[in-house]
Amino acid sequence: MYQRCYEPLDSYLTPNKVLVIYGPRRVGKTTLLQNYLKQTGLKYKLDSGDNLRTQQILSSQDFAQILPYVEGYELLAIDEAQNIPNIGMGLKIIVDHAPGMRVIATGSSSFELAGQVGEPLTGRKLTLSL
Repeated sequence: MYQRCYEPLDSYLTPNKVLVIYGPRRVGKTTLLQNYLKQTGLKYKLDSGDNLRTQQILSSQDFAQILPYVEGYELLAIDEAQNIPNIGMGLKIIVDHAPGMRVIATGSSSFELAGQVGEPLTGRKLTLSL
């Protein structure tokens, strides 16, 4: 197994911040995420932006849906986050209202370029580009 650029991710993860990993298809975003989750001691929830239920919850902007979704976890990892409408607002609610929560969101290059996470997460994110 190759050590990938940015490994280990621990040095990039901060409580109440979102680590955004984006880049074109097939560059290793999901592999980087999965490798990190295999070795982390954090209690995590891994989900996909392809999941309709995940899309509904995280795009709802409804605190009563979003906060129970992450309750009991220390890390939320969302792969393919660009598929979730208003994902920036959903992640903002999580990092602002779930104390100590860490978030990793992976997505295509258009994820960041489309501004989905830019404005809502100003000052609340670190971006890695693969």
